[in-house]
Amino acid sequence: MRKKTKRPQRKFRKAVAIFVDGKTESWYFQSLKKYLSDTRSFEIKPELPKKKSLTEIEKQILEAIENDYDKVYWLVDLDKIIQDNKITTFRRIYNSLSKKQNISILINNPCLEIWFLLHFRQTKKQFADCNQVAKELKKYLPEYTKHEKFFLGSNNDIFKRLYPQILDAIKNAKLLEELDFNNINLPQAQIYKIFEELKLLELVKGI
Repeated sequence: MRKKTKRPQRKFRKAVAIFVDGKTESWYFQSLKKYLSDTRSFEIKPELPKKKSLTEIEKQILEAIENDYDKVYWLVDLDKIIQDNKITTFRRIYNSLSKKQNISILINNPCLEIWFLLHFRQTKKQFADCNQVAKELKKYLPEYTKHEKFFLGSNNDIFKRLYPQILDAIKNAKLLEELDFNNINLPQAQIYKIFEELKLLELVKGI
């Protein structure tokens, strides 16, 4: 009897996961995903963002990269970490996770709104908090509000509103300094790296 040749197992491509801090980040990426032309994208984690400690998030990221994903991005709003006096803990986790090639920690400082603002103008201003950034953003986007309906509106969602200026935002974000724990208040918008590394703009259709 002829011995059957064992077929090698097919290796399927795993998804990319993006861990986010809150609902606005989740809504933003949901808005973006509506315009991607194929499924070569990412999953948002957690699906329903809940308040977790930094060590709990670290554990979830390590489990995700071990079991489910080829690449994990952790998008961090630094203002909350500063306000909660968690910089020492975050620095330890940042240094540990950054050693792993398939984990990227991307900082928005003070918050996601700095990325939105960079769609309209270049700035290196050190904002005291997210409210200050939102106030500046409303000079260019007067209707801006942190509500799901604004972010995911059926006719004019947040990604569609900002898309015409996204190349300007990427250029402006690149002009900002990298994370410096000795000068923790420097503005950051490292979210742009997701667009470049995953080549997401090549997948955007229908806008």
